[in-house]
Amino acid sequence: TEKDEPMGEVRVSKGKAESVTAQASEAYSILVKKSEKNEPEKIVKMKDSITAPVKQGDKLGEIVYSENGETIKTIDIVAAQDVEKKNFCLVLIDLLYSLVNG
Repeated sequence: TEKDEPMGEVRVSKGKAESVTAQASEAYSILVKKSEKNEPEKIVKMKDSITAPVKQGDKLGEIVYSENGETIKTIDIVAAQDVEKKNFCLVLIDLLYSLVNG
């Protein structure tokens, strides 16, 4: 895992943007001996959605590395950028648009 590696998108409700990029908060690598058959398991747990406002660095999930059922390392998945909350005018425009266009 590389620092700032994109991990996907998380939907943002009530935000000026529809989604935010999720990224790893730090780099992590594992050395595995050639004699070892099993590589550590990497599990990515990430929120499906979040409500605005979102600040860069807000936690959106985590990457868990485990071996033989034991956690070796946990890395936070964080928001790559800010997403501001929609103001009243934008909410009203969205509502009118959805009424007109069905």
